[in-house]
Amino acid sequence: MTAQIKERLLIDGKEYGIATEPLALYLQELQTKPKLLIFNTGCWRGYIGRWELLNNKLYLVDFSGKIEDDNEIVDVGLDHLFPGKKRVFAKWFSGTIRVPHGKVIKYVHADYLTEYEKEYLLEFKEGNLIDNKAKGE
Repeated sequence: MTAQIKERLLIDGKEYGIATEPLALYLQELQTKPKLLIFNTGCWRGYIGRWELLNNKLYLVDFSGKIEDDNEIVDVGLDHLFPGKKRVFAKWFSGTIRVPHGKVIKYVHADYLTEYEKEYLLEFKEGNLIDNKAKGE
């Protein structure tokens, strides 16, 4: 698999790429799944999310993808998944978000396997940050 475009996470005013897909479980559990189009091999999930860690809570603050509607390719945003919302608390997400950063130590052209000199491991339970570890700091 090709190396994947990272989603973005804003922490204390600084933006990082993340090697985790916090929205995946939410999308899998939907009764009517959005038919997101794969727009390049670097984004097999068909979308890019932008997240924010605010007061130890994880929020989805932006979403961009493409769908086919009446034989036309249409750009969709956060409103497509969460009508009327500007920010969505990610209560569905429990797990670890990997936040690699710093210099690349070893590039791997697959998935999120490239190794970086530093990494934050943010552990969440139902959208709430419960642990934060740093590697290489």
